[in-house]
Amino acid sequence: MYPTRNISRKAPIPTHEQCKAVANLIQKQTNDGQEDVMLLQIWNGKLLAERFKLPQMQIEIERAVEQVEKNIKAKEELVEEKQEIEKATAITRVATTPPPPKQQRQQQQRQQQQQQQRSSKKMG
Repeated sequence: MYPTRNISRKAPIPTHEQCKAVANLIQKQTNDGQEDVMLLQIWNGKLLAERFKLPQMQIEIERAVEQVEKNIKAKEELVEEKQEIEKATAITRVATTPPPPKQQRQQQQRQQQQQQQRSSKKMG
């Protein structure tokens, strides 16, 4: 909700309306829960631990944030890799797909004409 630890530390507890606004924003960012987004930052761990008076909580939150960030990044990389593979496969399919029958006949006719022209040049 707040961009830095110092601002967050000094800020009043959010109102119900502010919490709803943040929830709506997150819902939009995640496409109604279909995509993952990072909700916490590493520095949030210290604030939460201070608020609950549980110093060990900071370490656990920081570890969890790092793990989630790593998982989100890995998922994004997999999606990008899949798109690259699909793109390369589509190009290969286009290059190796035979033309439709009509185009195939036209291509054969052109080849035959070219062969006939070559043969007539050799004879003439």
